[in-house]
Amino acid sequence: MEEAFAIATVGRRRKVDALMLFHQVPKTMLLQQRNLLVLIVEAGVWCIANEHASDAELQSALDYACGAGADCTKIQEYQPCYFPNTVKDHASYAFNSYFQKNNYLPHSCDFGSAAVLTTLDPSHGECKFDYSTFFEDSSKVLDII
Repeated sequence: MEEAFAIATVGRRRKVDALMLFHQVPKTMLLQQRNLLVLIVEAGVWCIANEHASDAELQSALDYACGAGADCTKIQEYQPCYFPNTVKDHASYAFNSYFQKNNYLPHSCDFGSAAVLTTLDPSHGECKFDYSTFFEDSSKVLDII
């Protein structure tokens, strides 16, 4: 996977988001010069279920994500991401969908600490998780930083 990068004017809130990404995602580099900020991400990033979250926490967050815009059709019975049929696996798919649809902002991968960011692709078999290198679409740069 190629490196992705962005340059954007640093606003107070956008700088906080970029710093959160930098600290949460492995294989990143953050450079700042005057009022420009460059965040380099060397891999795709996904949002998945936190292995330390309980099934009850995951189910609650899964329900929220599916009700708030995540595409949960692929975790329905007879769909490619239904198996393994566990709350953790279904939550990972829903969390990642929500994260991708919300412009990869760090706070869109939290769910009360039930989710974490990873650079390891959670896709398996026919179940493909969408991903972004954050900046493959330069029109989203200012939404992120």
